[in-house]
Amino acid sequence: MTGPGARDERGAGTLLVALAGAALCLVLAAAVLAAAFAYARSRVEGAADLAALAGGRSQAMGREACPAAEESARANGARITGCTVTGDEVEFVVEVSTALPVAWGPWDAQVQGRAWAGVVTGAPE
Repeated sequence: MTGPGARDERGAGTLLVALAGAALCLVLAAAVLAAAFAYARSRVEGAADLAALAGGRSQAMGREACPAAEESARANGARITGCTVTGDEVEFVVEVSTALPVAWGPWDAQVQGRAWAGVVTGAPE
């Protein structure tokens, strides 16, 4: 439409495309952060599982559980935030908590994991 009272709408499409592009970039960035968090969570839970198993094996062999769990967690890139042995030499449970630092640009976070391992006889199946 042309004439004295017509509005000029040139460039409106450019603005819409720019806004849609910015929104798409934000959605992609959020998806990348979510995927990175899921990967870190999986990694720290795996480290906790392996640390608990290493501690349980060490305890079953008559040695201290927590140093073995610490070594296993460190080998898997995590650190032990807690290690507890409950029970005696025959029946015991080793509980291990691990943490993995994750840096996303200027933000730092800690991803937590927990696992248990041990020997309990007579437990219901």
